[in-house]
Amino acid sequence: MEASGVAVNPECVALFNDIKLKHSYRYIVYALTDDLRQIRVLKTAPVTGTYDEFVEDLKEAEEKRECRYGVFDAEYELANGEKRSKLVFFLWSPDSSKVKQKMVYTSSKDALRKTLVGVGKDLQANDHGDLAWSNVLEAKYGRYVYECLVQCLCEYVTLGMSSQSDEDYWLSSRAVNKKNPFADDVDYTSAQQILKQPFLDDVEDDEDSNCINWDGSALSAAKTDIKSVRYRPTNLPTSLPLKSTMGGGDVNPAVSSRQPKRQPTLTEMSKLEAEINCLKRNLESARKEKYSRVPPAELVKNMILGQPYSLEMYKSKEDKLALLDAALEHYDGNVITAAVLHLKDTVKPSIFHIHLMQRPAAVDHYLNYLLHHHDYDQYMDLLPMLGRTEDAAMFKYKQCVGKEATSKIRSLKACYGAHFQSDPMLAHSAGLIQEQIALLERQIPIEDADKKEEQKGEMKFRDFPRVSSLINMPVLTTLFYSCLYHFKLPENCLASPIAIRKEHRLTEKQYSWTVLQARAKLKQWQDIEALFQTKGWLGGTKMKAAIGFDRVVPALQRLGAPRNILNKYCKLIEPADSRISIGEKCGCHETVLELRDRQGVMLYQSKIKANTQEWFFANDILKNTNVKWKN
Repeated sequence: MEASGVAVNPECVALFNDIKLKHSYRYIVYALTDDLRQIRVLKTAPVTGTYDEFVEDLKEAEEKRECRYGVFDAEYELANGEKRSKLVFFLWSPDSSKVKQKMVYTSSKDALRKTLVGVGKDLQANDHGDLAWSNVLEAKYGRYVYECLVQCLCEYVTLGMSSQSDEDYWLSSRAVNKKNPFADDVDYTSAQQILKQPFLDDVEDDEDSNCINWDGSALSAAKTDIKSVRYRPTNLPTSLPLKSTMGGGDVNPAVSSRQPKRQPTLTEMSKLEAEINCLKRNLESARKEKYSRVPPAELVKNMILGQPYSLEMYKSKEDKLALLDAALEHYDGNVITAAVLHLKDTVKPSIFHIHLMQRPAAVDHYLNYLLHHHDYDQYMDLLPMLGRTEDAAMFKYKQCVGKEATSKIRSLKACYGAHFQSDPMLAHSAGLIQEQIALLERQIPIEDADKKEEQKGEMKFRDFPRVSSLINMPVLTTLFYSCLYHFKLPENCLASPIAIRKEHRLTEKQYSWTVLQARAKLKQWQDIEALFQTKGWLGGTKMKAAIGFDRVVPALQRLGAPRNILNKYCKLIEPADSRISIGEKCGCHETVLELRDRQGVMLYQSKIKANTQEWFFANDILKNTNVKWKN
């Protein structure tokens, strides 16, 4: 999906592959759905379709004031007779279409174009003249080759028109009055002299750069007193195929051999002339537009619609700022970025920064451009000038965290001193960076030591292998790791859970929950009991859980704690209703039965599987004569 939000239907690509690989169709017409959210296939034509039919299908969009996309399989023939074909992509955006249609079709062109791999040329048409077949020829052959083709067509038309005048010349008295070296009244010596003389003709054109003698040599420009004849056709043989007759020399076969085999019809000539005139008009229009400055609003419109444009004519500072303001009024990010870059490349940096800071929207687009083009140095230089110290500090921090552990510590310390330490607005973030540095300095030695012990085959790492490296892990993950492998270490050790808790100021709930998860995984129930034991007022001990025993029991049940451990902590849940509810969910039947009356115990016993430990426990309660039941 492109930035415009328009998606491409998979059928568009599938049919394009058919026309590219199998030549199943002559052309495909694409269109946007009514909600302008997706590009779909509107129409396809068989291989018998023509270019005129394709143009008519595109023009149908004018009635609805809409635009269209299209792909045409154009066939052409090379000079050696070899047939080729090339796919031409069309964007039909007539001037009569709605502005929204133009903007959406132009901005979504790349979304479709990128999926159509194998298109030879692109062609954008805004009026009927742009859909002329001559433009397709230009797209197929290339600009230079196409100009040569047009020149050949012009010569072809001229040659066809001049065939009649050539025939009039050879039948005129000027040709008849020439001496014939093969006549009967000319002897051998005179004929040799005649053949040595240049073949002359009375012409008004005094250009002799392409004139030749009968022997094939070029006439010298210094012979101004000798009349010349124009050398018309190319690749003329050095000796003309003259035929000796009794009536004189016959040169008509030589002339007819250079004439075209087929005379063009009047329709073909008028069609060629119309296309040549269209090309001339387009060329003249392009020359005029090249040296004319378009108003900023009109230029911005051309940029949005994807039409050709040039910023070179905006030379003064006022014109460049007017162009930037016009771009900001249209809220188009690409146009704004182009105007900002044009201003940056053509004025001094101090002037550029002054006017840029006066336009916050332009600043945002320019910063986004620098980020996407990885120009981080200029990005960091510009942020402090704009007063965005927090953005600069966070961007520098992001650059630091992606490095290797040892170099990351050095980079974080440098970032802390340069951006966070001196800014009171970033005091909270500065404290977090200090904790991250301290955590990394703790993790690296622990990781190195444990890696060596793991290689030696220590028992704790064989029973519970390490899943990943400790470096760059969060503080709670580091605490869980320490509780799993280094729970009994004293506080003065780096891997001690108590030391990690104090260093990073973890709460009692965070510490209790992490220790519970780690030690329960190792089935160390004594450590969990010691975790919940606290001293009473009179020197005794009592059980207390910061996270509440109503959470301890379900957690232990998920971790596979035995039933006696679950019942032990389930009896500590308050109030009694919560104790019964959690006991039933976690299977603490003894705790539940102790709180039931006789009828409740009988009802609960009926729900328990017979002859199980819980069933016998309920049966013993019912048979106990020391229990005084209320009902």
